[in-house]
Amino acid sequence: KDTSTASKRATSNNLVTAATRVAGYFEDQSLLLGPLQTDYATVVTARLPPTAPVEIPANATMRQLGHIDLMASRHADERRRETKAQTTETYRRVRVRFGTMASAPVDCFLSVEDLRSILGIPPFDLTPSFREPVVGEVVGPSVNIEDIDHINL
Repeated sequence: KDTSTASKRATSNNLVTAATRVAGYFEDQSLLLGPLQTDYATVVTARLPPTAPVEIPANATMRQLGHIDLMASRHADERRRETKAQTTETYRRVRVRFGTMASAPVDCFLSVEDLRSILGIPPFDLTPSFREPVVGEVVGPSVNIEDIDHINL
């Protein structure tokens, strides 16, 4: 089998090398991609032979990851705006029902600072705007085999 075009495993060493190559390519081409698109391009590049040029995939997966990156970015921006707006408010409206569940809700205004102090909550938002996927230590295969399922014929 011709090993110059054969696909290989994206081992941790290959991923580190590919990440450097992809970052250099992005810088040379002045490309700005999201974190998921960058990770995908890195994995695709890690499966190529070391002498193969870096190519950014133009497939449906890359477009979907771009959409997810955009949505995550918008969500993070929105959360930052909401958090900033909430931290500047001294009092917040809270709807409370007195008596039974059948009674009408009453709007009360509570001091956010006092409520945080009473509950022992720190004076900042405890909800992260976006949490990156946790990536643990990945153990590479003990024997590297040819990846025949992902070869471009």
